[in-house]
Amino acid sequence: MNDKVVSIREGFMPSQAIQEPVASVIHFLESLLDRARNGDLVAVAAVYQHRDGAISDYNVGGVSCALVGGLECRRARMVKELLDLEDLPPRIPQPPEEPA
Repeated sequence: MNDKVVSIREGFMPSQAIQEPVASVIHFLESLLDRARNGDLVAVAAVYQHRDGAISDYNVGGVSCALVGGLECRRARMVKELLDLEDLPPRIPQPPEEPA
């Protein structure tokens, strides 16, 4: 299988609409760089989306249970944010459970 998943919602690919640098992304990364230079950051794990929709990931500085846990918490918050969007397609209704 050579297909790649680029969206969980048909037609939703914000990166295709963005042609200019994103100021909030630049500010965030510069802030991280400053914190790393100050010695406050000792490990980083990141996932980033390219303009063409491709996804990359990377980690540097080591792996710890805390770092993996932090990633899992971030994933859960992002999933909740997606599910809270109003323009998601309706969920498939589940049949009622039969009485036991």
